[in-house]
Amino acid sequence: ACVHCKSLKVKCEPIPGQRICERCRNNGHKCLDRERKKRKAAPTQEELQQQSKSQDDRISELLGLLEAAKLHEKFRQRLSKDGRQMDGYCAEYLSESTEPIAVPSIIECNLFQHQEISELFKTFFLRVNSYFSILDPDLHTPERLINESPFLFTVICTTACRYYDGARDRHDVAMEFAEDAAGSALVDQRKDVDMCQAYLLMAVYPNPKKKWDQDTSWRLIGLAIRLAMELDLNQPPPPTIAERERLNRTRTWLNCFCVDASHATQYGKPPMVNLTDDFIACQSRNSWYKESPLNLLYDIHLCGYVDILLLMAKFRSIVGHSDLSQRIKNGLDIIAVATRFDGELEEMIDAWVRRYRDHESNRDEICRYRGNTTRLIAAYSRLVVLSLGFQYASETLSREHPIVTRCVEVAKTVIKIMTESLFRTPYLRYSMAAHFLYVAFAAAFLLNLMRPSLLHLIDTNQQSDIVALVSQLIEILGSEQVALDGRHTPALYSRFLSTLLAKHCPTFPPEQNGADGSPTNEFVPQYVADRQQTPPYTHSWPESFSNQLPAMDYVSTPPDEILGSDYPWITDFSLQNFVQYNNPFGDQPAEPMQTVASWEYPPFDSTAFEETVYSNFVYNPMQFNPDPLRT
Repeated sequence: ACVHCKSLKVKCEPIPGQRICERCRNNGHKCLDRERKKRKAAPTQEELQQQSKSQDDRISELLGLLEAAKLHEKFRQRLSKDGRQMDGYCAEYLSESTEPIAVPSIIECNLFQHQEISELFKTFFLRVNSYFSILDPDLHTPERLINESPFLFTVICTTACRYYDGARDRHDVAMEFAEDAAGSALVDQRKDVDMCQAYLLMAVYPNPKKKWDQDTSWRLIGLAIRLAMELDLNQPPPPTIAERERLNRTRTWLNCFCVDASHATQYGKPPMVNLTDDFIACQSRNSWYKESPLNLLYDIHLCGYVDILLLMAKFRSIVGHSDLSQRIKNGLDIIAVATRFDGELEEMIDAWVRRYRDHESNRDEICRYRGNTTRLIAAYSRLVVLSLGFQYASETLSREHPIVTRCVEVAKTVIKIMTESLFRTPYLRYSMAAHFLYVAFAAAFLLNLMRPSLLHLIDTNQQSDIVALVSQLIEILGSEQVALDGRHTPALYSRFLSTLLAKHCPTFPPEQNGADGSPTNEFVPQYVADRQQTPPYTHSWPESFSNQLPAMDYVSTPPDEILGSDYPWITDFSLQNFVQYNNPFGDQPAEPMQTVASWEYPPFDSTAFEETVYSNFVYNPMQFNPDPLRT
């Protein structure tokens, strides 16, 4: 049909042999053939791909908006517990760049004010980094991290608010932000050294969990070490990067090395790093701390601890096998091995003490404190080595045997370092929980020598010295200068040692009892205005120990007559079993204490804790056997 006929919706009757229809000729219209409607060209493959990508982007955008709405509601609910409003964030810390940045959720939701951010970073470098020196204050500033590493920024604020008076009640909420950031960082952020440091900090300073299987420290350490290896932190730094960043990379790896080694010993697991053949650790232990004027003052103490761990790794390579008992029966002289490594550790720490004395850091008070904690760690390591030889030969030892004398002397040294050196500083109450564990282990070792089955190994004068020394330690651990409250780690070990001492020395004043004659759990600390509270039990470094060890069935105090050959595992004094069988923290949740309202405290059963002092001290920390009662 032509255009005219089509418009009239009538039949078009073309005239044969002509290019005009009957109607157009009669009406004088120009007869035009109707053109075929143009078809749209098929899209090319590139156009289809672009369209698909646009649709995917739109879907992702909508899902992101939905997730943001859910996250916003979750944060609003969290902050409502603290009475805060989501009314902005610390804009002055943000970059002036017009490009969009990922503002940390902990700031976007206004959990901390801008004045508090500065105080939290100061608190972190004073109360955390002084003991676990992983960050450089000139490199890790709030202005840089809030823009470049929101994850590490969040972890620093979270860790510091434990020790900052004005923010301690927000620690639980902050930890939820940190855990969210830890999960998001694996997907959203680029992998860098800051991320590795953040995971390591979360592993060393975790939030206490109600149950052992909820603890994620070991997995966080694995993440940090795997990330460090992907970033080649275990290799020499590239020569093209800045000097401060080179030091930052090496420092991070050395801390990974130390945390891995100490946790492996603590949990009886194989280390993730080859401790005896680590290139960076072996190359850095003697001189890295003085490689550059940009080194931190604490780097020398880090190198000293690496050196101790490398020597302990050699000792572990010799005795750290499940068939140690059989090897001893086949001729391995465990006392000779223990004595040799004890001598090497003694020479090593003497050399490091001389280095500390000559180093510029010795002018700084906290650095001198760190030097004494290194001495404490070395003395404890010597006791671990010697006690291993002692336990396998205790039935044949005499009072004059050198290993008996050395065990007693080294155990006393561990205690005296705390009572005569660390206690004289204002830093002991902020010390890591492991340091209190070391002295409690040494004191328990000495007191167990006063059991009837081992009393022949020490004379009357030594018994008096032990009672006096342990009594002094008990007084210090329970004093207001050290114990912040009744559940603070030193207070717990003070009560534990008091009971153990009272058992073996009846002349020692017993614990104050309640009206019904039962021991009272009351502890009345004295507070002053400038005192800060630390968590009563945390993972700590070096040689950190867990606050959530496997739950054990408490038993009544066994009579003295059974503490002999019928129970050979009772004579093992290793730290691993000391922690596992003398864990006061239990496995059940309880209401938080009023003094530290943001923490969840398991109940402390003092009586059950004290009744376990005669349980076995076994579980050789050099072995990988997860069950201390099985071989």
